[in-house]
Amino acid sequence: MVPKSKVAQFLDRGFKIQEAQRKLKNLIRDTAEHELQSRQNEILTRKSKLRDQISEFRKSQKDFMCKVGDKVAAQSTAAPAIQDERLYLPSDLTQIERQQMALVDLGVEEER
Repeated sequence: MVPKSKVAQFLDRGFKIQEAQRKLKNLIRDTAEHELQSRQNEILTRKSKLRDQISEFRKSQKDFMCKVGDKVAAQSTAAPAIQDERLYLPSDLTQIERQQMALVDLGVEEER
């Protein structure tokens, strides 16, 4: 059994990535209205950082949520923009999917 502190850290990393994705989406939207080179550079930097964060997150996800691997792989085939990539936290799944993947307890922990 995985200690709750490790589970909380994993979920927290996911929440922080989702927040960074939202901020990047907003920056991209704002940049479309005001095309400044400095903002373009910032977008590239944020995208690179997000790629690294998501890559590390995926490594941990294999330990906590190995059964979402097929969803992650299918998403990779579609190649969404990094700011649109779903992390497949329990809240990204339906109740039935959480039950089928034995993620109900992790979903409860996420709700805390």
